[in-house]
Amino acid sequence: MRDGTVLRADVYRPRTTDPVPVILMRTQYGKSGAQVKPERYQPPDWFASHCYLVVIQDVRGQGTSGGTFSEFTNDMADGYDSVEWAAALPGANGKVGMYGSSYVGATQWLAAVAAPPHLVTIAPANTASDYYDGWTYEGGEFRLAFVQPWAIGALALSAAENRGDRAAVDELTAASADATRWMNFRPFKDLPPMQPQNPAVAPWYFDWIRHYTRDDYWTRWSIRDRYPKVRVPVLDVEGWYDAFLAGGIENFTGMTAHGGTDVARANQRLVLGPWDHVNWGRTDSVPAPLLKDIGPVGDSPINELMLAWYDHFLKGRSNDVAGSPRVDYFLMGANTWKTASSWPLPRTHWTDWYLSGAGGLADRAGVLTRQQPAAQPPDVYTYDPAYPAPSLGGHSCCGALSGPQGPYDQTPAEQRSDVLVYSSAPLNHDTEVTGPVTVTLWAQSSAVDTDFTAKRPQRIRRRPEPAVTNGNTELKPAP
Repeated sequence: MRDGTVLRADVYRPRTTDPVPVILMRTQYGKSGAQVKPERYQPPDWFASHCYLVVIQDVRGQGTSGGTFSEFTNDMADGYDSVEWAAALPGANGKVGMYGSSYVGATQWLAAVAAPPHLVTIAPANTASDYYDGWTYEGGEFRLAFVQPWAIGALALSAAENRGDRAAVDELTAASADATRWMNFRPFKDLPPMQPQNPAVAPWYFDWIRHYTRDDYWTRWSIRDRYPKVRVPVLDVEGWYDAFLAGGIENFTGMTAHGGTDVARANQRLVLGPWDHVNWGRTDSVPAPLLKDIGPVGDSPINELMLAWYDHFLKGRSNDVAGSPRVDYFLMGANTWKTASSWPLPRTHWTDWYLSGAGGLADRAGVLTRQQPAAQPPDVYTYDPAYPAPSLGGHSCCGALSGPQGPYDQTPAEQRSDVLVYSSAPLNHDTEVTGPVTVTLWAQSSAVDTDFTAKRPQRIRRRPEPAVTNGNTELKPAP
């Protein structure tokens, strides 16, 4: 790297003497793993067998690479330098594409905003548009159940192994095996396994705790603030139940509107499938039961689609993967794939609904109505942070075995006294609801600090070929 630090990579070469393009993965999860299936990708030698020079690199301070690890901190400069190094490898033709999921998607975006001249395209999956909003925090709330176990077991632990700190490795390994205990620990800033008094272990984690608003600490890495700096086509793959779904969609819309070149703006593609963060429908993966029941039609097309994408942008082959913005999305319930030219979907019919009636457990008379209700008394409930309402699925990280995510029956949550429920009358025709759903909530609390969460459970009656219209819902309670 430009500061002399050595980052190490495995290089997979095709059996050809012709110069070929490079596809690069920069990972903090071990270059020997390369995010292969059943969770995600085909092995690197599969891509090499299609005449690509494949480079899988350990990021700074992880795996076999030198330097000190710090999440996000070095990935702009190191990404730029790694792309340019890879482009000059023996056997390379100077064109570089990138791939990878989650943080390995972040390493692509952070390299792309640095605009290395030999970077031609990226293919990030399951990754965000901002590392404060929608990654570390959501709606201003620290994403404890995702961030803390991930930071302990996947970041601090491997960084300790990299620097040979056996005492830290042992402590972090034990903590990773008892995640629930440490999620109950307060205050976050004194978390013992991360050793707040030892700056060698995880100073970046405590920076995340201290910077609990989207201040300069976070904006220096924000992707959403830098779309004009990104000059390359992007193939973006996301899951309906992934932790970073909103950010992935924002990257698509942000790049189609503000990408740094005409070519970049015209060649954005978004794929939205029935997946959580790591289980992409492989026969030997373990997603939520209702996602598993979808069957092979819900399997991720990412490997074959990435290959066609690279063939077009790195080898110049004519195919139908690009040329205009495109959204491929899986319609839940109908269990079929559909295609659109933009997001929100072009035929979207925006609909306002209002919360009305008593939604508390004593009455369960709360309704969703198209008519704005007259003045009404507030619904009141008691919130006990020591007995929080369960999420019961939804979008999260990182897999169904680490915590419920995906579509689940919400009946148990709806029986709680601290959950308000508002239901519409049955719809009189099949309706597709695909797109942004927002809630405008008027609320008052006697607590110093309170979190509100809104979710839209759905009752799906499956039919072979539903007549579809696009409908998006905004819930507006009357003041």
